[in-house]
Amino acid sequence: MRDSFHDRGVHLLFLLAVLLNQIVISYQNEPSATMTSALDIQFSSKTNEFALELYKQIISSENKNVIISPFSISTCLSLAAFGAAGHTANEMFSVLKYTDGELKAAVAQIYGKVLKDFSANPTVKIANKVYVMNRYSVKA
Repeated sequence: MRDSFHDRGVHLLFLLAVLLNQIVISYQNEPSATMTSALDIQFSSKTNEFALELYKQIISSENKNVIISPFSISTCLSLAAFGAAGHTANEMFSVLKYTDGELKAAVAQIYGKVLKDFSANPTVKIANKVYVMNRYSVKA
């Protein structure tokens, strides 16, 4: 059985991860970009929903401290979802909470904007890699 100190520590770590995720999504480097678009807000909200659900799933089976990066996980899954087609793509976008057609179409652009904004900041680096078996073809 978990003690309350352990629970508070795990919940604090998760809260910090969600807050960092929110900062990553809403951060804008350009002075002219003071207004956040409705799609940016929806993307941030859906990414946080995914993070909370993922966290609940992970802690339900683990009885120890857990540190995850919801942003990295959702980025990798998004890369895979854009490479998928049909039912598989729909299922992956559903897990990511990107079910709105307009949001799905904008996800790659939003990730590009976030990563571009952070490329000028040397203290934040994001690296994700997807490995594909040789016999599978990859869409450009």
